[in-house]
Amino acid sequence: MHQPTVPMKEFMYRRFNDDHDSTIARVYNIKTEKWEAIEHFPYVVSGNAQSVTVDGAPHWVMYREHSANDQVIYPVIVCFDLVEDRFKEIFKPDWLDDVSEFEYGVFEGKLCFVRYITEQKIEVWMMQEYGESWFNVSSLVDLASLRLPGWGCDQQLGYFGTMAFNEAFNEALYDHQLGYCDQLLLYFF
Repeated sequence: MHQPTVPMKEFMYRRFNDDHDSTIARVYNIKTEKWEAIEHFPYVVSGNAQSVTVDGAPHWVMYREHSANDQVIYPVIVCFDLVEDRFKEIFKPDWLDDVSEFEYGVFEGKLCFVRYITEQKIEVWMMQEYGESWFNVSSLVDLASLRLPGWGCDQQLGYFGTMAFNEAFNEALYDHQLGYCDQLLLYFF
């Protein structure tokens, strides 16, 4: 049997039909060489959702499924438990419900967010204790040297591109690894 040459652990497919749109999550099992559906997936995946790996598990910012009558849709941080084959929500920063512009990644092995407050001001938040607390580390980094190049734009603060601290930190905050193919969203981690 042919095994994928890419270390693919998880696959998401966004399906549309006349009545509604739904998101189906599947996991590729390397032992059985089959895709297995995840039974409970109550989330909406935005087109720019990228996964980041923390403690061996992929994490995303997603949105809970909602009705058309809902006025506000709040983001949630979701991780996929590879042992239990299920999605779990984890503790998020309080400000996440009020912010529409942010990026996230991993720094020093911890989940990290860059919060855009204004065009001139950002904050960097890091998860202190996994699933329990967040810490504003903005004062610990030279924000003027934080470069966030976007998709080919020259702005100092771009969107959904590679983020890296200056050479003094010598560590990437986020490395984008999302692949698109028509209506398929492939996540590699």
